[in-house]
Amino acid sequence: MKRNRKILKNNLDEMQEQKLLHIEKTGFWMLYILIAFDLIIKVMTGVSKKDVLVELLCFMAVGIYTFVMCVKNGIWDRHIQAGARTNIVVSIISGLIVAVLYLIDYAKRSGAHYNWKAAAGAAGFSGLLTTLITLLLLCLGTAFYQRRVRVLEEESEDEE
Repeated sequence: MKRNRKILKNNLDEMQEQKLLHIEKTGFWMLYILIAFDLIIKVMTGVSKKDVLVELLCFMAVGIYTFVMCVKNGIWDRHIQAGARTNIVVSIISGLIVAVLYLIDYAKRSGAHYNWKAAAGAAGFSGLLTTLITLLLLCLGTAFYQRRVRVLEEESEDEE
């Protein structure tokens, strides 16, 4: 039992602990973004959905876990305020990214028989649908976050 305590003992001072947390945070976000790019590249190069399923599930699990734990602790983002304007901007950006990726994928698959009208319509629909779904999810997330912040503030006032 004493041996386990020695192994689990934190040997870092406060400054080292802060530096380690920063390193871990940076590593986490680098990995998360690289996995996102890897998924996009695999889908764009024609890798079957079955072959990216496990990677996608892991990516989504990490994203959902991070979101749930941040909301549970009353944290939204270090740099961005939670609100309708932010939700709209992020949703539009995500829709545009999906539309552009769809156009690239469609052009790659179509070859010389590229139909710009069909591609533009499908890309526009995909982008619009992505924008709407993202906006809905962000609005729900913002509502959960704001409710949780109110609860945490009430708990804090009750303790005083």
